[in-house]
Amino acid sequence: MTTLPDCIMPDGTEIERLKAEIVLALGEATRLLESFVIEHCNPVPEWKPLPDLIGVLSQLSNAVTVTRDYRAEIERLTGERAGDQQRLFHYEGEIERLKTKLAAERERCVQILKWYATDDGRLMQNDISLIVADIRGE
Repeated sequence: MTTLPDCIMPDGTEIERLKAEIVLALGEATRLLESFVIEHCNPVPEWKPLPDLIGVLSQLSNAVTVTRDYRAEIERLTGERAGDQQRLFHYEGEIERLKTKLAAERERCVQILKWYATDDGRLMQNDISLIVADIRGE
């Protein structure tokens, strides 16, 4: 005859206690799953927890894994975006620097042209090569 382990009473009370414990565990796991899914996932309206403890624990495991993967992807994309913003700020600063340099160069050219202009506003024809050399900075 097979003997039962000490934890199982011959009258079945331990089995009933374990069944009740499973029902309580299922309720707790279901509430945890529902709370987690509502907070961290975007469930479709038809989604619902499975009716058994193993099913609920499996759903919870899947939800945690998917959420972790999505968060890792969000962090990666956020990091890329931050890098893009830094590059954009750099280029915006570079553009402003070039605009300032261009404005100064334009003003220098205007001053050179004014210096070579005759009283009536025309350039002295014989000094065109000098004007070009001055504008080029030669």
